[in-house]
Amino acid sequence: MLRMEWNALRIGDHVLVHDDDDLALPPTEGAIRVLQSRPGSWNDLAIGLIGSTGPVIRPRAGACHLLPLHATGCWRCDVVAAAQLAGAAPQSS
Repeated sequence: MLRMEWNALRIGDHVLVHDDDDLALPPTEGAIRVLQSRPGSWNDLAIGLIGSTGPVIRPRAGACHLLPLHATGCWRCDVVAAAQLAGAAPQSS
């Protein structure tokens, strides 16, 4: 996600979040729960995952996509999509 997109997010906005620990998992939908504006820099955001009662997470901008999802150019999404087309789970490295 570009900085201007990241900084335009507001509380309640929905995003897709990748799990940095498991590249094979598809992104999970989340909603912005905490926002601290940082003029001239990247805002500090916390995301609550939809359907989770766990704590909020603080992903990096590169691990998020705006919703509705359009062509993202995300290599992680491309790997998952290619593996699904091939009928196998992608290998994490």
